[in-house]
Amino acid sequence: MANGAGRHMLTELELGAGRWSRRPALELLGASLDDDWLLETRALLAACRAVPISRTRLAALRDTIAARRPYPGLTRTGYSGATPQGNEMQAYLLGLLSARLGDTMQVHAQLTVLEAVRGGGRVEIAQSFAHTLRAELAWAAGDPARARVELQRFSIRPFREVGHWGMHERFLMAELLSALGRQDEALDWYLSFPAGFDQPWVAPAHLRTAQIYQRLGNSERARFHYRRFLSLWSGADAELQPLVTQAREALARLGG
Repeated sequence: MANGAGRHMLTELELGAGRWSRRPALELLGASLDDDWLLETRALLAACRAVPISRTRLAALRDTIAARRPYPGLTRTGYSGATPQGNEMQAYLLGLLSARLGDTMQVHAQLTVLEAVRGGGRVEIAQSFAHTLRAELAWAAGDPARARVELQRFSIRPFREVGHWGMHERFLMAELLSALGRQDEALDWYLSFPAGFDQPWVAPAHLRTAQIYQRLGNSERARFHYRRFLSLWSGADAELQPLVTQAREALARLGG
């Protein structure tokens, strides 16, 4: 578990439990954690609208991402500061965090960076990231249908040279489909988050799934997913506890 995929999953354990801090005990036990990977995961989770994050934390994350020169191009098995996708990932993360902050001017600035990319496989990666940022802008403007059309242009082809490829987009697609009333399709996307590399998104996905089943009148499935959410995030940080309270109250109303 000290190298490659196992190292990245170990690095994300605390985020999977709804805690933004690192657990010193992991390092005392000899765990080798990846600070670069953790920063990127934190930024992507903070960009997820299902996760209540303070503006202070969002702004601090954006400042930290912006200050990295050069930005390392992470992969699922390690990273190399020389990989060319680092600049594209940096613009993408800055755009996502800016969208969450409501800073549309900065989102457009990062779109300009991505649209200017030239050269080989970098173009397809940059274009996919640009589609995601345009989807975020459309959703912020109150147009989930247009956002979904834009997001469908994101390339689902796995780029193993780019860390966390498609994580944000899968959750965003579920959110958009739910907003459009296409609950069965949304469930398919929320349920696409198993453990492993997806672990920081598993608890929010269970919560959203429980809420949909509750609206559909399927109390048994709703109770199951509320319980799964609570088993993961019951010890989450204070800023996430309102979601925990909400889930407990919903479960109680369902007789759980």
